[in-house]
Amino acid sequence: MKRLAIFVATTGGPAQIDRLTPEYAPHSMVCLKRGSDILPISGDYDDFVKRGSGVIEREFGPFDYASFRMDVTESIGVGKSWQLGVFAAHAVVASESAELADKDASPDQVIWLTGEVDYDLGVVSVGHIAEKVAASKTFFDNWHDAGVPVLALVPQAENLVEIDQAELPEGVELVGLSSTAELIAQLGLGPTDAQPIAGSAKSQTGTSSAVASIIGTLLISVLILWAYMSGVNQEAVKPAAEKAVQKSAEKLPPPPKPKKLAEKKVVQPRKAETITVSERRPPAGGTCAKVHFGRIEAETQPIQSSNGDIAVSTLKNLCGLKFDFDLGAKSKFIAANLDIESGAFVRGNVKPKLLSGITKTKGKQSWTIDVPRRLAEPLQYRLNAIIGKEPVAAEMQWLKRQSDWNQAVKTLAQKGFSVLTWRHKITP
Repeated sequence: MKRLAIFVATTGGPAQIDRLTPEYAPHSMVCLKRGSDILPISGDYDDFVKRGSGVIEREFGPFDYASFRMDVTESIGVGKSWQLGVFAAHAVVASESAELADKDASPDQVIWLTGEVDYDLGVVSVGHIAEKVAASKTFFDNWHDAGVPVLALVPQAENLVEIDQAELPEGVELVGLSSTAELIAQLGLGPTDAQPIAGSAKSQTGTSSAVASIIGTLLISVLILWAYMSGVNQEAVKPAAEKAVQKSAEKLPPPPKPKKLAEKKVVQPRKAETITVSERRPPAGGTCAKVHFGRIEAETQPIQSSNGDIAVSTLKNLCGLKFDFDLGAKSKFIAANLDIESGAFVRGNVKPKLLSGITKTKGKQSWTIDVPRRLAEPLQYRLNAIIGKEPVAAEMQWLKRQSDWNQAVKTLAQKGFSVLTWRHKITP
């Protein structure tokens, strides 16, 4: 699988699209250098992503997540010339033949882009081309010296001529584009799945058929009207009229055969990370003591709880709890923490090291604990999990120190981490 580095051309120098992270955040955002600084173009990026105002979700969705966080290595100013590079990055991420190279990776090819993308997927010319090329001269030279091919993609219109006049450095391949379909082809991602906008282009087959139908209807109507006004038998005229229409239709050129459209790839919704909490109770005739000493296996029953509610269990015959964290098929870091809000401390097994946030893992990871046999008051706790593509142990330590839980979760989400929580109360 080839690795493509996508760079948005700016007058201050190229800005690499470092990564695209799906988020549950209400709006898509652009962040600088994987930090918490949200760039001013975030609102325009959100409009470019969402269906209706933009094209990203329409062409590459539906998405299981509500939005995206896009990390860039350098600041990108206002305007719309970043849209072509952003479209290219989303196309690479959505493809099965290439992957987006981050700032630390060694790419197979560097893609330098500038251009606006309209709602019909056309590539629109932009300004300040000469300045962008001048600001990228050292950038072009460095990649050329490293032996990595550079492909510069710009709007086909006047921008292509402007770059020729700006004396693009040797070794950089320059291509002008008029549509995103040409962009997909240049990136080597195969034909785009995007279909023409409804009503933007009419089928030649449908046009020819409609013309023949209209001509035929008018000709029959004229002949029957002539017969009526002349006193001629209309039933005798009608077959002759239909025969004339048939000859007229035969003279029309045969409609072209409709092109067979490639079936649009159906993207299955990706399963999100989940927490499942189950009660561990003894089987019929057993006791929790036998479960704790390993003489019998406990029976587990998942606890049902609606989003945001506190699940409730009774202590009677409750031996312990089992926490299952499902991370899906891709390896990630996860840090889990049990925060006791009231009641006695929970005894039990040591938390697995894979839940400490320092080692990548995937699939389902479990953690079992025992509960006290007697409670003087209800035991209430909150189970927290932070999941990310990078180590999250430090983030969990930071989260435990925060007094404003909602704001802390929002901050972590802006940094690209997923935060899961489960609240549960055990009554005596």
